[in-house]
Amino acid sequence: MKAAFLIRCSTKNQELDRQIKDLTKEAKSFGYEYDLENLVFGEKITGKDDVTKKNRASIDKLLSAAKAQQFDVVLVSEVSRMSRDPASGRVYVRMLINMGIPVYFKDIRTWTIDPETGKKIPNAEQIIGAGFDAAWKYLTSMKTQIASARRNQLDNGAISIGKPFFGYRRHGGRDKMIKTKWVVDEEAAEVVVDVFNEYTKEGATLKSTALAITAKYGEKFERNFTVGTIEHILLYDSYHTGIKQINLTDPDTEIVEVFDVEVPKLISTELFEAAAAKRKKNRVKSEPYPTQTTHLLSKLLKCPCCGYTMTPRAKGSDKTAKGRAANGTYRMINGKKALSWICMSGINNATICPNRMSLANEKAEPIIWELVKQELIAFANLNEEERLHKVEEATEKIDNLSEDIKNYKREIERQNRAYQSAYELSLPLMSDESMKEMAMAQFQKKAKAIKAEIDGLESSVAAAKEEIERLENIKTFYSQPSVPEDAIAEAEADLTKQRELVKELIEKIIPYKITTLTKPKRESGRGAFKENITLKNGVVLLEVYTVRGIFYVLYNANGKGAVRYAYYLSAEITYTNSVRASEYERSLGNECFYISMPFLYFSKDDDRHSDLGAVIDVNEFIEIAKSEMNVLEYQYIPEE
Repeated sequence: MKAAFLIRCSTKNQELDRQIKDLTKEAKSFGYEYDLENLVFGEKITGKDDVTKKNRASIDKLLSAAKAQQFDVVLVSEVSRMSRDPASGRVYVRMLINMGIPVYFKDIRTWTIDPETGKKIPNAEQIIGAGFDAAWKYLTSMKTQIASARRNQLDNGAISIGKPFFGYRRHGGRDKMIKTKWVVDEEAAEVVVDVFNEYTKEGATLKSTALAITAKYGEKFERNFTVGTIEHILLYDSYHTGIKQINLTDPDTEIVEVFDVEVPKLISTELFEAAAAKRKKNRVKSEPYPTQTTHLLSKLLKCPCCGYTMTPRAKGSDKTAKGRAANGTYRMINGKKALSWICMSGINNATICPNRMSLANEKAEPIIWELVKQELIAFANLNEEERLHKVEEATEKIDNLSEDIKNYKREIERQNRAYQSAYELSLPLMSDESMKEMAMAQFQKKAKAIKAEIDGLESSVAAAKEEIERLENIKTFYSQPSVPEDAIAEAEADLTKQRELVKELIEKIIPYKITTLTKPKRESGRGAFKENITLKNGVVLLEVYTVRGIFYVLYNANGKGAVRYAYYLSAEITYTNSVRASEYERSLGNECFYISMPFLYFSKDDDRHSDLGAVIDVNEFIEIAKSEMNVLEYQYIPEE
């Protein structure tokens, strides 16, 4: 018989080796064959990776191999190595039993199925389930103890997690209460002071400061001080406030506590603010340097990872594999040189930005211009009566939203009272030792549900306030229009005017890569569409910050034909992966959109119309945009 090993380990390689050695010894004692190259399933994870929403990668691979009959039995060193989540662990055990695969847990000496007879072991699932419960309780207890110890240290000004920032070091020694406190690193602190003094000199820049500090201290510290390093030092508040803020999440209640830990001050507030004022003054202008070519989206595209401005790079002709062709030609699309926008900050080591996304200018530029024409200056042709009507319409919506905010706040108060009531009702039960655990579990379940409801309500309040701000901008636009009726024609004939108009109406654009859009796949040739496939590349979402609020524009760059389409929505949605998304919105799912006012997009026949919020995926985004007639048509004509 052939045995597979299922392991689970922390970041310590020796723990992985120990489990493999233990299971190898066990397999030999049973007389089983084993394959350390192909039948060891596991990865380095921690307790937080054990979730019910998604299997671990090793579990998925194990189950796939089991279906393919690549082994006969599974050996596990400890129950907790399969899962520390009781529900998930029981599901994995049941799935393997249903496949007829015996599983052996070494720590409790228990088989799920007798490998000799193929019969289920009586009460095995209950025994193993108890093991999962014990592992979960141990993990919960351990997290609580660790959090309690950290809380105690933070109360005493000690920071046990994370490396001290440049200029500080740990106190050291054997005293647990002070050994992790941050104290001044005299040599590094001298550099910090010099960085601020050097940068605030007349005519100094980040680059000149980096070079000066490297020349003075580079050999001593055996490093180069880059522009990114200097900028991080100049931005570190604790140098002048003497306060390091630490967040600690309570594992039992999930409430985040904020600790203001005192650390030594290295510079004066006056010096810090002088550097901050200079940085603000020295920031890159909103226009490229005179020697640079100006593009419609110059200085508007921002990296979603680090926030730096994205840089244009010309594309070589299709006739050459890389860069420019031998004859000096570039690829031409829509009559212009083709460009790709990329974030260079990580590549140039200015930041640790991992973003390597490439955005095709020949698609993004016409899409943004169509959005400007369709949404941002469409009001230019309205007459006075229509303008007044728009102002009245926006005012009415603002009044309605203001009333909604009052209702949301009243409901938040009611939920807070419900939380207090649940707590008070649970107190008598918690005093009874036999009921304490059950009462605590029930209270935490109730508290978690109330907290989720409050988070949703607070998110709705924030969204309504954002919508009111957007509507106020619309009222200003319709009351005092600043764009002439012939603005579009003039702008399309003059790149400089077009650029000025776009700058006036758009603050910034943040692009995101989308990997979950599904499209029908044609089986072959002109055959019928028989299945859906997921597009992993070439689908882009643009988060466009405009004077009329934020617009989301989604398009598939893999499209074919000279005429292509993009789809957009505005009020009031948030992309859950966005830099502006709240913690609650991020928790709703990957590559989704949270609609805080569903009644704007769903008919009364739809159950979601009256909900406080709704979540849609990228495919639903496109369908809603189509139904709202929010479609942008643009040209894509490559060179012949």
